[in-house]
Amino acid sequence: MKKVGNQYVPLHHFEIFCYTVIWASGILYAAYNLLDVSSSLKNSEVPDLVPGWSWLGRRKDTCPEWRIWTTFLIYSLGPWVILHSSILLIIQHYFSKISTIRDIWFITVTSLCTAYNFGLLSVLIFFGLTLIYYCLLLFGNQISIWITSILLLGVWSYNDSLFTIIDPSSDGEIAYLLLLTLYWHQLRCISFSLGSLDKTKSKTLPNCLHFLAYTFYLPCFFFGPIIIYKKINDTTTNTITKSLCQRLSKLIINLIRYFFWMFFVEFILHFVYINMFLQNIKVFKHFGISALGGFGFGMGQFFFIKYTFIYGTVITIAKFDEYFEPPKPPKCISRIYLYSDMWRSFDRGLYNFLKE
Repeated sequence: MKKVGNQYVPLHHFEIFCYTVIWASGILYAAYNLLDVSSSLKNSEVPDLVPGWSWLGRRKDTCPEWRIWTTFLIYSLGPWVILHSSILLIIQHYFSKISTIRDIWFITVTSLCTAYNFGLLSVLIFFGLTLIYYCLLLFGNQISIWITSILLLGVWSYNDSLFTIIDPSSDGEIAYLLLLTLYWHQLRCISFSLGSLDKTKSKTLPNCLHFLAYTFYLPCFFFGPIIIYKKINDTTTNTITKSLCQRLSKLIINLIRYFFWMFFVEFILHFVYINMFLQNIKVFKHFGISALGGFGFGMGQFFFIKYTFIYGTVITIAKFDEYFEPPKPPKCISRIYLYSDMWRSFDRGLYNFLKE
């Protein structure tokens, strides 16, 4: 759209078509040059590649964050989420008017999953963190909540000994996942506490069990996104808006969609070495201007698809559960040209949290 006076008017279709062709041609040309550079590098110049799919006969790029997230989501979290949603279906069918049973199940399955993957001490940490914020509601003001939050962030950031006890291995992957989960958990605790201040002013504390259920909701527990407390259906009954057949079909279609993009990224990493380039700056001497442009575009797309897969999978499961209305998945960054719109449309849950 273009601006005429104080109003925006639609562009002509032919003009839009021309812009689209020019944009797509530039992207394809830059991507081709990046692919050409990646293919021309000698093995000695790409030391950080790992064995790839045997049928491709190529090594592939790897990103520790991507590898840890996908491995944990599929193999460690996946079976527990299936158990979580299966039992939740039974609860919604037979005990829809007793929200306490649902809340107890949320707390139980997440505690078991966390204990299995991180140990019992980590479960106690999460329970303790939740109870700290619940006790802060006794003061009934925002200042105590924010001061405590800042102090706790300092504890997580500068106290490595706690995570060394939980994860004595040298690679620190368990400690990394635990720290990531703690940050998400603290955001949920802050959201609940701030959203419940009105109740404390009326001398009524919120239900502690409901607090724990909200913060221990399994699909969003480890990787987010943050769903602000006001989005929770805080009633005594579970409202099911769609039939089971509709929910299952939507679940399957969306999971196929997001796992397609996961495999697409894995395939592309055999040919374009985005993360290796970032770790080995010397390879940039082989780059021309167009290849550098392709690298910048590819880096942004990898970042986008990484979060689209994680958030999209989690959001799909949350929609199936119908516990609350989750935020939308990230908007494609190729369609965002204003960074003022970027932070609103990428992590919408975080945007809603900051806005509220």
